[in-house]
Amino acid sequence: MCTRERALELGQKIEVVEDAERRIAEYEKKHGKPMNRTMQAALMLRGLIEVYDKTLLL
Repeated sequence: MCTRERALELGQKIEVVEDAERRIAEYEKKHGKPMNRTMQAALMLRGLIEVYDKTLLL
């Protein structure tokens, strides 16, 4: 699972991490169960994933 600390180590912006945490909490409140780890990681690493994908094309 991608944690707050790991996302920040990878260079994620704090604003994106805080938004991801808010979305994860909203999901858990709405659905009564935790969000799956893959989706949590995708939210935490949003934006960074696109950068890595573009470098593969070079």
